[in-house]
Amino acid sequence: MAKARKPKRKRKEQTLGELKQCCRRLCRKIVFIRDGHRCVRCSRTQGDFYQSGNPVVLQWSHLVRRAQSERLVCEPRNSVVHCSACHKWWETQDKLMTVAWFVGQYGQEHWDWLVSQRKIKETIYKSDWSALRDRLGKELAAITSSD
Repeated sequence: MAKARKPKRKRKEQTLGELKQCCRRLCRKIVFIRDGHRCVRCSRTQGDFYQSGNPVVLQWSHLVRRAQSERLVCEPRNSVVHCSACHKWWETQDKLMTVAWFVGQYGQEHWDWLVSQRKIKETIYKSDWSALRDRLGKELAAITSSD
């Protein structure tokens, strides 16, 4: 006689905070893999050193600031890998200069898309974060399985 199978456990329902954190982790992983674990501006990698002798620290950098658009926080198209020096440059330089650099790297269409998304003001519900988690999980699985 065959053994009865145990029913599969349902995944514990995540809180809104846990969903957001999960989405941030997934997006960061996607961006680091996509950008080859190197700064998109200067090509430095973790383990390199600046001329000052300080070690390079790679950071997950948002192009449209997190405070400007909650919907873009975990959108890989709104993120790049910067070393700490280039991240500071992005945050402190004249916006015309940084936008010109971005458009030169990624194209005007990409920048226009970011600007259009930033203008959308809407409430992001728990179900939206759940759907985003699932989409990012599939995206991460797709890029890691292609290696």
